[in-house]
Amino acid sequence: GEKFPLNVSVFNTIEHKLPMTVTLKKSQQFKVGREKQSVCLQPQDNQIQSFAVKAKELHEVNITVEAKISSSDNVGCNDNIGSADGYSDIIQKSIQVKPEGFPVEKVDSEFVCRNTNDEETILPMDKLELPGTSELVNGSARAWTTVTGDIMAPPLSNLEK
Repeated sequence: GEKFPLNVSVFNTIEHKLPMTVTLKKSQQFKVGREKQSVCLQPQDNQIQSFAVKAKELHEVNITVEAKISSSDNVGCNDNIGSADGYSDIIQKSIQVKPEGFPVEKVDSEFVCRNTNDEETILPMDKLELPGTSELVNGSARAWTTVTGDIMAPPLSNLEK
């Protein structure tokens, strides 16, 4: 799967330091290195917490993040938060996971020149072998075969662009 940093920005809009715990909720769609991070947010400030994520599949992946005021996880940040301890906010977003890197194509061509009275021509097709699964992103492998009776058609097909 694809590996990427998921950056979560946490804001403090009040005049007191806030002991926050930012948690990336577990999912079947991805793996995460450290799912919980503690931060002491200064008054009127924000910080970015980065999570190392490895998506198990391409396309749309749902991400859920919780930011919670937690003085027990961040001792000494602000011990007089009183009844605010435990307040939290959760956001869920879907993100698009696309394969990283460069597309690699392998092309094999075969040219056969036939006359009208020739016998039927059979071309043996070699077995198609893709790279090992460790080199591919799940869902990104594809193959196709094209047969044409006009040798100049494929090279000329995109000249107008």
